[in-house]
Amino acid sequence: MPLNLLTVEQLTAAFQLGQTAFPELSLRAVDLGYCKLPLINLEGVDLQRANLHRALLPGAYLVRANLHHANLSKANLLGADLIRADLYEADLSNALMSMANLTGANLSQACLRGVSLSGAVVRAATLKGVDLSNANLSNADFTGANLTGAIMRGAILSNTTFHYTVMPDGSCLISEGDEQLERPDISFSNLAAYTRLAHHLKSR
Repeated sequence: MPLNLLTVEQLTAAFQLGQTAFPELSLRAVDLGYCKLPLINLEGVDLQRANLHRALLPGAYLVRANLHHANLSKANLLGADLIRADLYEADLSNALMSMANLTGANLSQACLRGVSLSGAVVRAATLKGVDLSNANLSNADFTGANLTGAIMRGAILSNTTFHYTVMPDGSCLISEGDEQLERPDISFSNLAAYTRLAHHLKSR
């Protein structure tokens, strides 16, 4: 049953007393800047327009969280679980998100300038129009992600995986072994079909 904590004070007090799970809360526009909530469970929580600037949230469980227009600049989200989280137009500039799981997340139009996504899983995520200028994407996995219109000036791409990934210019990059082949003829809408075909051929 959803909890009904209405204030930041109640949330932080309960956390300090040992409670770690607060699913399905409505915390729109709350101010959690600088809060220290490591390993907190905020699954499905509504955090639209919330201020989480410099919040300490390593290992946080934010699956399906609504973070529309939230301010997560310089937040510590090291190893956080953001599967299917909605981060549309969120500010994640200079955030620490190394080893985070962003599978299926919506990051369209978000600001990720200077973010650290080293080792992060960004599979099947939507990153249309995202600003990844000077971001650290080393060892990150963007398999099946959509980067249409993304800004990637100065991004660190050491050992970054792009497989069936729609690149900023709309072309699809497919990794075959150690090579990455650009396939402009493959549209994002056809990725699922190509993926099923690839699995079928491998199983034969």
